[in-house]
Amino acid sequence: MTKGWLLAVASMVVSAGTASAQVGLSPEGVWVTAEARRLLGEGRTGDPGCHLVVAEGGTAVEEDCAEGRLRWPAVSVVRNVGAVEIRSEGADAVRRLVLRPGAPSELEVHVERDGERSFHRLYRLEPRHRPALDTLVLVRDRLLGRWETEDGVEVVFDGQGRYRFGG
Repeated sequence: MTKGWLLAVASMVVSAGTASAQVGLSPEGVWVTAEARRLLGEGRTGDPGCHLVVAEGGTAVEEDCAEGRLRWPAVSVVRNVGAVEIRSEGADAVRRLVLRPGAPSELEVHVERDGERSFHRLYRLEPRHRPALDTLVLVRDRLLGRWETEDGVEVVFDGQGRYRFGG
């Protein structure tokens, strides 16, 4: 009888601990690639690539890439003991984010588009690095690429801070 009672209490403690850990698991924040996190952590310049901004408990997701910003349509959030899952079904793709209690700074990204599936991971950006990310995004969106001066000379700016005039 004592052994059964101890097992029951241990089971309740484990369940309560898992449930309380799940309650504190939040997908909100800025999520970047490993390369972007390295760039920002080392204070270097470069193209930060795509990143996600998750807000409102996961019901608002914005994808920010060089091609533009996309607010994910039809977002739903499911919380269970094993993970927080955010799902978006749009005309172009089905997107799914998974945040697990064992890795609260790592976000799984699953995308299904035109019958093809892709998977990658993003990492939670520390709030102190947000201004640096905003600066890299501004440079990427406003400056990187090919430009032509008024007198017809080509100027090219790349993601590593290099530039080239003419051919």
